[in-house]
Amino acid sequence: DVAMPRLLCAVDPEGRSLLTRTYGNVATPSFPTVALLASVAAYAEATGTGSLRRVSCDDGFQIAFRRAAGGVRWVLATAGREDETRVDAMLMMCERIAEGVCGRDALNCDAGERRGGAQRMKMALGACVAAIDRAMDTRAPPSFAPFGVHVMNRTKTETETERDDDDASARTFVEGLASALPTVDRVAMVATTSGSGGDVEILASTDGWRHSMCGADGLVAHAVLASVPPGPDARDVPVYVDDGTTPARLLTVSVGKGREAAAIAVGPEPTLTVFRAVVKLTTSKLSYH
Repeated sequence: DVAMPRLLCAVDPEGRSLLTRTYGNVATPSFPTVALLASVAAYAEATGTGSLRRVSCDDGFQIAFRRAAGGVRWVLATAGREDETRVDAMLMMCERIAEGVCGRDALNCDAGERRGGAQRMKMALGACVAAIDRAMDTRAPPSFAPFGVHVMNRTKTETETERDDDDASARTFVEGLASALPTVDRVAMVATTSGSGGDVEILASTDGWRHSMCGADGLVAHAVLASVPPGPDARDVPVYVDDGTTPARLLTVSVGKGREAAAIAVGPEPTLTVFRAVVKLTTSKLSYH
């Protein structure tokens, strides 16, 4: 199964490359190629309206681009036959993931000039490469992708069907965990699969997780869970919520069989040690396995 050929770039207002990724056996582009894409996008943006544009080329491919609030321009060159809704959704997804992993302030080009310029922004974007690569995998679109990217109404696998039987115990576990963490309202039980096409399924969650994670915050959490390899039994990953404006932490602890307890915490509490201890205590009380 071959991935759709794509070239994704993030450039600053001066046309300097901040991030370049290729998919579907596309060779790494030269600097002039990236500069040309940035120039086409900049010219089209200057002569058009709206935050997202596209240019159709005679050679059967299209250049789509989107400028983020901080000035970073996301440019995607792909086959002309790709659906416009899908392409637009992918660009939005990359922008939201980058803001959620790096923070919107770190991707503010005006502020960036005062803090080390393009090089510093390039280093910041390096932290979201794995999540963006997972999001751009056309062979197995992730479940966290917005409508237009993810193939909806897919047939559940045998493993997923077995998990349905665990819904009640997962909900009970999440309720017990949340009651022991009164300062954290975003708690969930997730099932993760690894390898190419690895994905995340939310088995149960609190109201706080569901209400706040239905938009960009949820997109970021799912992308990080699907792309950041878990540690031996726990991880504490920095993320940004509230559309990339509030620093937070994604805490996870393994409870076995590909399942993890997850929480979004704003601030230093609980520590990962405390979270791990609470998960262990809840597991012991409920005999969840």
